[in-house]
Amino acid sequence: MGLLTKLLTFPISVPAAGMKGLFVKIYETVEGQYYNAEAVRAQMVALGDQLDAGEISEEEFEELEEQLLDRLDEIAAYEQEKLGGGS
Repeated sequence: MGLLTKLLTFPISVPAAGMKGLFVKIYETVEGQYYNAEAVRAQMVALGDQLDAGEISEEEFEELEEQLLDRLDEIAAYEQEKLGGGS
């Protein structure tokens, strides 16, 4: 019975497995981009350049810098959890 079931469900199970693999790959890509500390640091440098050029005010700089620092804290916590195995 197992072989017959596999044969009958083959047209559905193969595309479903492929879609699952695709979704896993998309998730891993998005996760890698979101938790990229170097990208956040680059944003901080660009933010400092904007302040120096007079494109943003000191208040805007401080608010945006705080958000970026929070992201770095979130990334550090994520990396720690990942290294610790989620415990």
